Amino acid sequence: MTTQNIYDQRDKAFSNVSAYVIMHGAIQQGIINIKYPSSGEGRLTAYVHLFGSRMVKASCSGANYDKVGTALYKIALEQLKNDEVTDEKHKAFYEALKNCNTGFDRHATYGQYTLLQAV
Repeated sequence: MTTQNIYDQRDKAFSNVSAYVIMHGAIQQGIINIKYPSSGEGRLTAYVHLFGSRMVKASCSGANYDKVGTALYKIALEQLKNDEVTDEKHKAFYEALKNCNTGFDRHATYGQYTLLQAV
């Protein structure tokens, strides 16, 4: 296999995904993965995993709106209602993540948390 083939395979495999590292200061607190639809109107799925808690997800479909922000907002609302979320840092992250409803910014700081795009 040539080197170019490896790059082509990687580009194809990751063309519809992105990943973000959730940072609190210099410490990684978790990850966010986004699986984008192959067409603009398909289903987008967002996954959030804060270390020390279970991974959660939400999906959105349709067109002409910020599906990433909406999916993350849905996750935040659901987790804030969840009695399993007892870590105060996790609650603070989800409170801050509710701001995604006004538009997801991949370079933003949400409360005391910064998202760094990894993929």
